[in-house]
This record gives sequence, C-alpha cells and structure tokens, in this order.
Amino acid sequence: MTRKCRIAIIADIHANFEALVAVLDACEAARADLYWCLGDLVGRGDRPLRVLERMFDLVQSNAMNICLSGNHDWLAAGRIKPGTFIAAYENEAPISTTGMQVNVVQAALAHAEMLRDEGCTDLLDWLGARPGAQPVPYLPGYYLAHGYYDPGDELRAVMTYTKVPLSARRQIDRLASEYPKAPPRLVAVGHRHRATLWRSTPGARLPQALDPFAGPYEFNLAEGAVFLVAGSVGVINSFNPHPSFVMLDIESPDEVRITFHRVEEFINADARA
Repeated sequence: MTRKCRIAIIADIHANFEALVAVLDACEAARADLYWCLGDLVGRGDRPLRVLERMFDLVQSNAMNICLSGNHDWLAAGRIKPGTFIAAYENEAPISTTGMQVNVVQAALAHAEMLRDEGCTDLLDWLGARPGAQPVPYLPGYYLAHGYYDPGDELRAVMTYTKVPLSARRQIDRLASEYPKAPPRLVAVGHRHRATLWRSTPGARLPQALDPFAGPYEFNLAEGAVFLVAGSVGVINSFNPHPSFVMLDIESPDEVRITFHRVEEFINADARA
C-alpha cells in the first residue's frame, strides 16, 4: 500500500442486521476506504440472511476485501461439527453452562436451516469457505484472525479467545518466529466481544494495556507491535453497551492511528451476551 488509507474493522455481527446497518452507516460517515471483517456473521441474532446478503455484496464490490469466518459461521456451514464446537467451547469457557453451549449450537444450526429453506445454500457455502485467519497481503506484518492467530491451526483460529496480555504476547512471538520476513506490526482479532488494546514494547515481558476508547492512539509500529480485539457489532452486553468498531488510519505500514468507536445512538435491548 503506497497511499494513506482508512480501514474499518468490524467483528461479531451475529445476525444482528440493525446493528450492522448502524455500524456501516457510521463507517461510511467517517469515510472508510475499506472494510475488514473478523468473522461470526451468523449465530445468536434473528436476521442471518440479511446480514449475509449485505456482507456478500460488500465483498463482491471489493469494499470489504477481507472477510473472515468465525466459529459460529463454520458451525452453521458444517465445517465444524456440533460435538467439536461444544468440546472446544467447554475448554475455552469451563464455567459456562451446558445449556448455554447447546443454545449457541442450536442458534447456528437454526440459521443454517433457515438459509437452506430460503434456497441460499450458496451463501452457506461461501461462509464455510472463508478462512478463520489470514495475513493482510498488501500490508506486511498485519495479521487478522477471528479469535487467535496460530499458523497451521485453523480450529484454534476460530475457537480460542485472546483474553490476557500473555496470550497476545505469545501470538506476537509466534508470528515473529514463523514469518521473519514480515514480523508482526499489528494483530487484530474478534471473538471475545470486549474491545481491547495492547501495545508491545521492547524489553517488556507483557504488552501494555491501554483503554481502547480513550484514543485515538498514534503508533509507530517499528517500535513495537499492537494487538487489538475489535469489540462486537451485534452482541450488546456490559462490556460492549453499544455496537463497536475500530478505525485504522494508515499513513504507512509502520505509522497508524487507531480509534475505537461506539455507535451510542443504537440500543438493542434484546441482544444477548
């Protein structure tokens, strides 16, 4: 990339079409040049078809030139079996109740059935074919994943949460070892629904935690990698009281301004954590 660019990062729409429209409107008002989506387009909400149609159109127009899938997407598309999903979920969130896990599985499978009934198996196939993680081809050192960037482990990419600075540190170190010609500058994930920002600095054992909504933040990525969790478009809870997204203003691969946004005008009382 040779020119300045403004990129909107969205994640975890979860079939909440109204929230998606609110976020896309906010991104358009902020003059986003491109969109990246970090997965989980379906599951939980009640309008999977409208979400998939809108996202497919954005990808086809190349306005969204990176769109990952998440664990709910792969479950709905049949790329993850329900038993595998529940086993991985229990490993990640052992305090969760079995009932909640089953409800999450049932929601994704219900969305798959709804799409088949509407004759939209092509959208399901498209969803299942999306990767769970990938590098950004035109920005060396930028890496995107639904939940966790672990080269070679596609299930971990969509099922594992990044919750603590040590987890971010391990991913940064692994990427530096795996891709010495493109060491990590910025790593962005979703999945957790809680907006988070960490800055890695030379000599520090753990990345520094920053208040994501206290920005904007100006970073020289040559001085240390940045790791972010993008929050959530469609899951509204105590950590994410309004739909949220991230804007990157990229001056050069090493120079970036990061701003976390909330669409505070939008309130969805029926959204579930």
